[in-house]
Amino acid sequence: MSKHIETRRLNVAELRIGMYVTRLETPWSATEFPLEGVLIKSREDILKISRYGKQVEIDQAKSLSGGQLNLISQIAGSRDSSKKRNQQVGQVRPWRKFCTQSYSDQRPISKEIAHAYKLLQRADQLLNELKPGLKNINAKFVSQISTVSDEIVASLIESPDALLWLTKVKVRAGKVYDHVVRTSIWATLMGRSMGVQRSSLSVMNQAILLSSVGKSYLRKNDWLAFQGAELHPDFAKWSQLTLEKLSHCRIEPRVLTIIANMTERFDGSGFPQQKSGKAIPYLSQVAGLAEAFDLILHPMLTRKRRTVGQVLSRLYCYRDSAFDGELIEELIQATGLYPPGTQVLLSSGCSGIVVEQSKDRRIRATVALTHDPEGYRLLSYKIIRLGEGDYKDVIIRQEGSMHKVTEDDLQRINQEIRNYQRSRFAQAFSGLSGIFN
Repeated sequence: MSKHIETRRLNVAELRIGMYVTRLETPWSATEFPLEGVLIKSREDILKISRYGKQVEIDQAKSLSGGQLNLISQIAGSRDSSKKRNQQVGQVRPWRKFCTQSYSDQRPISKEIAHAYKLLQRADQLLNELKPGLKNINAKFVSQISTVSDEIVASLIESPDALLWLTKVKVRAGKVYDHVVRTSIWATLMGRSMGVQRSSLSVMNQAILLSSVGKSYLRKNDWLAFQGAELHPDFAKWSQLTLEKLSHCRIEPRVLTIIANMTERFDGSGFPQQKSGKAIPYLSQVAGLAEAFDLILHPMLTRKRRTVGQVLSRLYCYRDSAFDGELIEELIQATGLYPPGTQVLLSSGCSGIVVEQSKDRRIRATVALTHDPEGYRLLSYKIIRLGEGDYKDVIIRQEGSMHKVTEDDLQRINQEIRNYQRSRFAQAFSGLSGIFN
């Protein structure tokens, strides 16, 4: 396997965030670093490295690009900066008192992916029936939306990567129901990371899915009026349209409240009532931020692509203006730079698709290898875990949608995911049985 190592010797004083240090003057085994190599994410990392000598070697191939550096720096400092702001202001965001739940992954992606696939098919079928003027917006439809919402939340709580993996690799331009399903997933993952109660996640999810009712009435120019954080009334009218079309249905008031406030903005620049700050229910703020994130990442009516890093950097510029700065930081923590389903280029030169994230080390992940360093499609896909075995020195270099993902690709990778998980279980069981023999 080609390493593509391009090393360069530097003085410690020349180190910058985003550089990948591959050699110290001190043996790695005598340092606090768990691996032989470290990506600098903060000035604190530089300080730690400086304790082990005056010069280092960096691997330029593994070092990150300028755009990634900015976001890595923001992510590294985001939690600390919010703490400092709270200390200076002497207060904590009011919504923090609702974030008391702690979640952990219960099922591996291999066990959840088949159920997640069927769940997405049901959601697509249900939402695809929505057409302007249709008479099927009744109690049965609302009940079905509620059931699907509960199941989406349950799936994301137990296995946060499965649904996201499936929706990210199957992006179709111009599909309202794809947009609202993805938005519900982003919002739920964000709420899960924050510690929002499960019942509240279900209510928020239902509101986001029901937003498709009003959005199905938007025309092309209305969608094109969406400019991210800065809302235009032609787009924002979907909120009032949804409430009008649902007025004859019995729906939980909390759901309607979220819908009514999703198009408001933290600084009062939203619609329809120009509410600001804590006057906007926090679940509406989460849902509105998730909506903006998805529409910037996957613009409606166009296949123009932005990377997750580019979108997060753009939203970060609106902290404490259009959006609550702490919620933007929560979004960054929940998604990371390379969420499941993201096509990536590795430092080895190969490319693939992220299957599972490493929550502690974002540039380490489980990846489905699809193409070799020359760009040729592999005859058989392979699931690898970066940072282990033959791939212990390989990291994600950058995001890049350089290859089209087909339905056949998806099925093949899903099968490889199941095979990979069975293989890891067998290895673990073999090692365990050896203890007693």
